[in-house]
Amino acid sequence: MPGAPSNIRFTGTYNAVNSSVWDISIIDTSYSGAALEMVLDRDGTAIEVSYNTTENELHNRIDTMNARMTIVNNSADIQSLFEDLIEAEENRFYIQIERDGSPYFIGKVIPDDMVLQDRLNPPLTINAIDGITDLKNIEYDAAYETKTIKDFIIYCLNKLGVSALYSGSEAILMTQTNLTPNIVMSYTNLFAIMQCNHYFYNTENEIKKPLSCYDVLNDPVRQAILQIIL
Repeated sequence: MPGAPSNIRFTGTYNAVNSSVWDISIIDTSYSGAALEMVLDRDGTAIEVSYNTTENELHNRIDTMNARMTIVNNSADIQSLFEDLIEAEENRFYIQIERDGSPYFIGKVIPDDMVLQDRLNPPLTINAIDGITDLKNIEYDAAYETKTIKDFIIYCLNKLGVSALYSGSEAILMTQTNLTPNIVMSYTNLFAIMQCNHYFYNTENEIKKPLSCYDVLNDPVRQAILQIIL
């Protein structure tokens, strides 16, 4: 579970009609204390996770995700959360979701995008995004050296700061391949074996401008080697 236990402010479980079990946590990086229980609103959209790919973007190598959850405002603790969300800066609150015990989503809460109805025990709707699009505004500034494909991805994702929510023993990147490399190695993860040199930039008026981390991961021409995993 991402974050120190004391950073998990609320937890809740939702049993879906298809028998899957969703465990949801609200991480507050400014919070220190025991996790409190929250009740998801079964009368509305308790939890929803969706991809943002459109019909015009079917061949994109990066799919971003959103999560929306609705909880019942039935206590002073939930009301206090709502008030903190209103005043919070971006990157303070995160939503962590596990499905049937496996990690499914982690994303930052968008404080300005909340809905609270005006009635008794009103449902509170909170939205979160995975933050991948933030990489469009972050330059790829790694030193020019040989890196594995795995290192390319981790370097870019670390720019989002999400890895700070995990302990050193947790996996923040998992890969899978059906290919078996004809290489004598202690492991057969191709993404950790394949390496390439890199220097990612655009040239404008004879001036080299670094690409964004998003373009490094997504660009089909410069990053043909990454197409196999994105």
